[in-house]
Amino acid sequence: LNKKVENYHNEYKKSQREYKIASKKNIKQEESNYNLFNTLFLYYELKPKGLLNDVQQFCVELLNFVDNVCKKHDLKYWLDYGSLLGAVRHGGFIPWDDDMDIGMLRKDFDKFIDVIDEEVKNNNLEDRFHIRKVGSNPKGYIHTFLQISYKIPNEKDPNKKIILAGIDILPYDYINSYDESTNERFGDAKIEYQERLKSGMPRREAIKNYIDELGVQIDDGKYIIPAAENVRGPNNSHKLSIYDKDVILPFSKIKINDKEYPAPNDCDYYLTTVYSSGYKQLPQIVHLHQRLPYLRGHDNIDELFKTHLAKIREINEKFN
Repeated sequence: LNKKVENYHNEYKKSQREYKIASKKNIKQEESNYNLFNTLFLYYELKPKGLLNDVQQFCVELLNFVDNVCKKHDLKYWLDYGSLLGAVRHGGFIPWDDDMDIGMLRKDFDKFIDVIDEEVKNNNLEDRFHIRKVGSNPKGYIHTFLQISYKIPNEKDPNKKIILAGIDILPYDYINSYDESTNERFGDAKIEYQERLKSGMPRREAIKNYIDELGVQIDDGKYIIPAAENVRGPNNSHKLSIYDKDVILPFSKIKINDKEYPAPNDCDYYLTTVYSSGYKQLPQIVHLHQRLPYLRGHDNIDELFKTHLAKIREINEKFN
């Protein structure tokens, strides 16, 4: 029995040595692949093709429609999150991205909600644009930020739609002061805001209570803070960051497809707070929305994109 135990022990030590050798080899291979990945996407002129190109071009036209609405009503916005990151790091989209994000200060955000339905109607897009506004649905799910999607009928399932493109609009507020307790108070106020929505309270009434509780302002302030409807703060996808006003205002300009769009005044600082100082390098773990596999499963999807992309481009060109 002792000999058997000794043999097992020796085999175990041998396996450990082999595992360490294999682990080091895998780490070197992963580092090599990561460095190659960075080199290709950061230093070569790589462009999307096929369905991914269709989605990205459609997202830009969706952004152009929002841009037209904002210019007409004198509303301000800026490229945010992945859209800003893609514009800064890649001169366009993150190579695998398939939606867009913009930020708005509360006053512009609320006015945009007031005017967007009429603008969709004016451009005969009621049967295509789906506006998911902030609030609680009948199942109690909370819609936080505003989301605009371009949807078309699904021939395979009449009860569902095919989403060709989407843009998320996230609000921000002003605040005059903050301290170490602000993060916790923000989280508590946000939970209370969502509970009020679930109870059936109208969004603007719930926001008024939130503004009073956290002490934020709508018109102006020394700092800018992500709003309750944003995706930052405790238990969210990004930590809470509070900015000196001049980090965001006045806006700078940045290009996507040779057209300039508003961006934060200090993009480097802004992106560092969202993604860390390593944002100029590609992440080692890539998060995908899985929209492309979903779209690829539909018949004639290339032709559908071609038809509807031409339609929304024409609307943007003639926008009044």
